[in-house]
Amino acid sequence: MKKHIFLSLITFSTSAVVHAQWYFETSVVDSKFSDYDASVQTLNGDETYTNGLENYSGFRDFSYGLGVLVPFSSLENRVSNTFETPSFRLGLGVAFDKISLNTKAVINNNTSLINKYNFSQLQGRFGIHFTPDILNSKNLIGEGSNQARLTFDFNAGLGYNLFTSATQENAASLINLRKQSNDFDSYLSYFIGTGIHFSISSFAKLYGKYSVENSFNLQENNEFVNERYKLNKTRISFGLILDFRARNRYKDIQQEKINMAIKTLDGLTNEKGAAQKNNDSNLNQLLATISELEKKLNSKTTQVSNDHNNVVKRLSQLDSITNTYGRNDFSKGNITKIDKITKEPVNSEEDFFFFPQMPHVFFPNNSSYFDTDKYHNPLSNLATYLKQNPNSVLSVIGYADMSGNSDYNSMLSQRRADRIRQYLIKKFDVSPEVIESFGLGQTNLFSKADRKQNRKTQILIKREK
Repeated sequence: MKKHIFLSLITFSTSAVVHAQWYFETSVVDSKFSDYDASVQTLNGDETYTNGLENYSGFRDFSYGLGVLVPFSSLENRVSNTFETPSFRLGLGVAFDKISLNTKAVINNNTSLINKYNFSQLQGRFGIHFTPDILNSKNLIGEGSNQARLTFDFNAGLGYNLFTSATQENAASLINLRKQSNDFDSYLSYFIGTGIHFSISSFAKLYGKYSVENSFNLQENNEFVNERYKLNKTRISFGLILDFRARNRYKDIQQEKINMAIKTLDGLTNEKGAAQKNNDSNLNQLLATISELEKKLNSKTTQVSNDHNNVVKRLSQLDSITNTYGRNDFSKGNITKIDKITKEPVNSEEDFFFFPQMPHVFFPNNSSYFDTDKYHNPLSNLATYLKQNPNSVLSVIGYADMSGNSDYNSMLSQRRADRIRQYLIKKFDVSPEVIESFGLGQTNLFSKADRKQNRKTQILIKREK
């Protein structure tokens, strides 16, 4: 029966591990007997003695446990920008308990007998956890992530306790209780507890909790003694919760965004290369035209006086061609509405362009918050343009400098891009569907000497239709 119960718990735990959070804990345990009642019969069977039991010297022992917490929420919610904390979780785990206690048995209200008990137990746990938030990031900074920093934990459940060793020692004997009694093998218990979780990262929490565990009525019988009692435990536990599955999924999502951003930048680079080839072709044609005009001019040197007006006219045409094709006219005829707002031309290359008065938004060190007073008007102009040009899509690309951890900088660059996106949506009512945000992590490509030049977002406009 015991094997079946443990095998069932292991099978269920294995199937739940895919979306579970792991916990590891150590506890200080204080144990005692309660509600003890026993009767002892003499060898000749003539008399029955009442046997009372008093705990007079308990010991504080250590316990170790591990297991999984299965959240009643989707994996995607746990890795979204809000890092939602599940309100309910199913707990499955095992614990290894060591119990030592002394008792004084009073036989027939007269004789006292001191016994020392030493138990080792393997405990399977099954419970439910209710974890409401106490304090989250939004409470601390006023806006941004709603990630929980402090969380209450109310938990209750059942335990199946299997004795791996059990001895009773007194002045006269040392008894192996498991061999002496078939009843002294295993028992069921129930527990209830409360604690606090503290987030040390998006995917790791430290916790402390206090719990009380009581057994159901236990009974041991043999030809001389009939005993009835309960075994009670109190625990003070400290542990660590790790969400490996959510962490791996979050990395996958960030990698997907990086790949998408790289693909977008590759497209921009290819289109810039094509534009450069086109400019080179125009320049070659222009040089060929100049060469042809020079040959014609040299062949007609004898007719200079007669052809003076024609030469002047040709030179005028040549100047016109040079002015037309010899410069990069990035604003020709494609965009007119934004000019009325900014009073400046819009730089563009094929399907991507940016605004010269605001190509970047810079951020302080180790922060995803920007100077809204400084950038409010340029962002307002940008929002106006997006509303006037519904076929355009805004790409906001975030970066971080080279200081600090690369994984953290990857998350920081994404938050910077998301911050610009949310500002445009909330302040100017821009549709979320026309704004993309990517985080490309740490870089020193913009400046190796001035780190603040690398703490920014790049703002590009893409015409999709």
